[in-house]
Amino acid sequence: MGSDELRKELKCTDDCGKEESVKCQNGACLDSQCHCNDGFGGCGCEVPDENECKYRPCDVFAHCTNTLGSFHCTCFPGYAGDGFSCEDINECDDPAVAARCVANAECCNLPAHFLCKCNPGFEGDGEVECRDINECEHPNACGINAKCENIPGNYTCSCSEGFIGNPFDGCVDQDECEDQHTCGPGALCTNVPGGHRCECPAGFDGDPYTTGCEDADECARSPCGRDALCNNMPGSFRCACPPGHTGDPLHECIDVNECDDNPCSENALCTDTVGSFFCTCKEGFTGDPFRGCVDINECVALEKPCGTNALCENSSPGYNCVCSQGYTGKPNPSVACEQVDVNILCKTNFDCVNNAECIEGQCFCQDGFLAQGSICVDVDECQNQPCGPLAVCTNTPGSFHCECEQGYVGAPPRMKCKAPCDDVKCGPHAFCKPEGQEAYCICEDGWTFNPNDVAAGCIDIDECDKRNGPSGRCGTNAECTNTPGGFGCQCKPGFSGNAYKQCLGECY
Repeated sequence: MGSDELRKELKCTDDCGKEESVKCQNGACLDSQCHCNDGFGGCGCEVPDENECKYRPCDVFAHCTNTLGSFHCTCFPGYAGDGFSCEDINECDDPAVAARCVANAECCNLPAHFLCKCNPGFEGDGEVECRDINECEHPNACGINAKCENIPGNYTCSCSEGFIGNPFDGCVDQDECEDQHTCGPGALCTNVPGGHRCECPAGFDGDPYTTGCEDADECARSPCGRDALCNNMPGSFRCACPPGHTGDPLHECIDVNECDDNPCSENALCTDTVGSFFCTCKEGFTGDPFRGCVDINECVALEKPCGTNALCENSSPGYNCVCSQGYTGKPNPSVACEQVDVNILCKTNFDCVNNAECIEGQCFCQDGFLAQGSICVDVDECQNQPCGPLAVCTNTPGSFHCECEQGYVGAPPRMKCKAPCDDVKCGPHAFCKPEGQEAYCICEDGWTFNPNDVAAGCIDIDECDKRNGPSGRCGTNAECTNTPGGFGCQCKPGFSGNAYKQCLGECY
């Protein structure tokens, strides 16, 4: 400023249009103001003055203004300070300024300025709009065989169905057939790019993907000849003539008359049937008509030929009914047999009456029971007093129970009952004290035990110990004398009274 080097371009003049007495002598007019040349100052640049601003005294971010005989510094817009030291103003600290940034944008401070910048994954000017960038529009956003999904501010890649791997680098085909459960049971699995194919084998049908493949029953469509048997097999079928038939099973099977060869035994009749035959014994005979027919055993042929609990004995001719061991006729074996004895024949315990058991094919009363006719009655073992003295016997079905009377211990009848203290031996100056089923040794009065040495037994209590008072357990002004299991008190000389309570002086 103040130089007239550009006077012609600036169309400067020395007449600033001010008062006629003021003329711009050593400078040039610009916008009705006299701008002095270097080394001059004053309203008309008539005063010699040094331009301190040429020494750049201000901060690099400040403007220097020369004045007459001095200068002053002013920080640039966007900076704060005294001009000699200017620091950038962080406009983003001002809530009003930060609020100018829209959603998905951040306020960025710049030298003497600020900028609203869209967050990564968004685009726009930051103050009007930040739009989500659809990264999936980029052809190489994801690897091969991968799906791209745009999300606000970002995107994600995932392998397409049937592919595995890193979706950002590339996915490879997954062989689903390696998993034996990919297809349904019995189905064939074929791997294809990005998937698989399930098929039923030949001769099977069903849903190969879910429920599986089952053998197709070709016999359902009757592929064989007349009277032939169709046998379905896995994936196929087979035709065969049934037993007793002959011929081509794919066309027709013809019945064979087996009776022409006399297949039955003596005293038996042969009857031909379709595909077979059967033999029956002649009337009055029974048995295996193929091996031989014998006289009829009515005990086997007839249904319950004898009465309840009776045995049938075949005879020739006819049969007899008899009662088995432990039974008698009521009124005779042909009608019924009634049990009159416990000792009957048996195979298991269920064949015997209550409280009896089967031993070597015969019923016997169990221990603790006695047979009376056909029943087993309980034996009262307590009548023989098996528990012993001081015990109570309780009869139970088939046995008895012993327990000691109240106040006594034991396990009768093996261990007889006795008082709890019978086997307890206490040491000197101790006695046994029963308590329920237990017994304890208690020290006598005046004696106690050392909890740190219980084995030492009962020891004398020192009633005269000073821990009990100046006179032990004696009264005031008394002398205490300890004795085994006790102590004595005597008033001191000059005192009288009850030495166990208090001794008073003679003045009292």
